Amino acid sequence: MNEEELKNRPPDLKEITDANISIGTGEESANLVGEIIDEKYEVLSEIGQGGLGIVYKARHLIADRLVAIKILLPGKHLDKKTIVRFQREAKTAMGLKHPNIAGVQDIGIHNQMPFIVMEYVEGDPLKSYIENNSLTDSQKLDILKQSCLALEYAHKDGVVHRDIKPANIMVRTQSDGSLNVKVIDFGIAKLVDTKEEVTLTNTGDLFGTPAYMSPEQCMGEVSDNRTDIYALGCIAHELFTGASPYPSLSTLAVLNAHVNEDVPSFKAPEQLKGIDLVARKALAKNKEHRYQSAKEMFEEIEKVETGDKIHYVARESKEKRA
Repeated sequence: MNEEELKNRPPDLKEITDANISIGTGEESANLVGEIIDEKYEVLSEIGQGGLGIVYKARHLIADRLVAIKILLPGKHLDKKTIVRFQREAKTAMGLKHPNIAGVQDIGIHNQMPFIVMEYVEGDPLKSYIENNSLTDSQKLDILKQSCLALEYAHKDGVVHRDIKPANIMVRTQSDGSLNVKVIDFGIAKLVDTKEEVTLTNTGDLFGTPAYMSPEQCMGEVSDNRTDIYALGCIAHELFTGASPYPSLSTLAVLNAHVNEDVPSFKAPEQLKGIDLVARKALAKNKEHRYQSAKEMFEEIEKVETGDKIHYVARESKEKRA
């Protein structure tokens, strides 16, 4: 392939390597509103900021559709290996095609800052619904079930999200009144059981949001699909209590609680007997004691809906990891 052909390849197919990466200095403009990225994305407004960068609402000028663009900003976390990892993981996420997953559409580099283009999702984050206490019990179960479907699909493709939280679950009310759930931010997911990816992600580094991190994440250990199930257990607890399992603690105290404190429990609503046990099993300290797949958790939630009895006995009072 000659130089001109390589130049014209779609951005998602170009290889980002140590040889062609130029790291930003930190002086690049963080405010991209009004700019055109990659000659086809017009940045309309800022959606929000996170630990790795900024998310913008943009318009695809050729397709005339809205997209979300995440920009990785220069900083101590952004080295050449991180950028290569970012591209590889985004490519992995591009293969996820599911009605409950916000798809990744494109990747590239703009002004020495890597970016990822994702499906723009209408609606509000689950976090807002929880804060406003605006969901019925039936809707809460529906959101958990749709989240399970998204995770089961991704996990079967070998992709672990590692940062499941209410802010990464978008909820939209459809014309018929039903809810549609989309899990976002799979672009920074990790391939399971791929030694190269484990090396690139520096297994000892913490990754996630403390309130929803599994014990193995808190200990800097390798994550797998059961890491996401633990996080969904945290969300189930929060949906029915209004608070995460270990609220109002410092970051260090939260991490310690996930590893060492008793698995929290709550009283299930009378009409939803067993949902407390579903959350408790998902929150087992030892991942061997959790649901081994999102499908298993989905099926247990269905039992709650139909009134079938949930059978779960905690292995130990503190569900020790070993």
